[in-house]
Amino acid sequence: MATLDVWIAKPGLASQVDDRDWVVRIDDAQGIPYYWAGTSYAALAAPHAHWAGSLPPGTYVVSASRPNAKPGEPAVADATIVTICCTDVGCVRLFVRTKSRSTDNPPDPKDPKDPKDPKDPKDPKDPKDPKDPRDPKNPDRPKKRRRR
Repeated sequence: MATLDVWIAKPGLASQVDDRDWVVRIDDAQGIPYYWAGTSYAALAAPHAHWAGSLPPGTYVVSASRPNAKPGEPAVADATIVTICCTDVGCVRLFVRTKSRSTDNPPDPKDPKDPKDPKDPKDPKDPKDPKDPRDPKNPDRPKKRRRR
């Protein structure tokens, strides 16, 4: 058997452990709540943001939530993947974001010119783009008019 230690960080502070109660969920590699030897790993109490237990060797997806979180408080931790072998001790720390990542209008991975990608080197609004008319090194830049 392997041992898995799960710690949940304070919201927004990766180097600190939260002191509130959380619920840990362990899924198998297919994303299904893990069940073994009569034990469901779908909702494990994690008082003071910590859970530890024994699991067979394998690959697991570990996540956590706070069902009793007040409105506006972070209630979900990022998930992580852990692989543990026979006599290993796997230790994971789940990060809790203070602001959720936006899932509204995610960038289209098939469109290399997606305007929502701020790092797109071909973004027409990028002042460092060599074809940008505002760039002084651009040979196609309009010439300044001289006043007479």
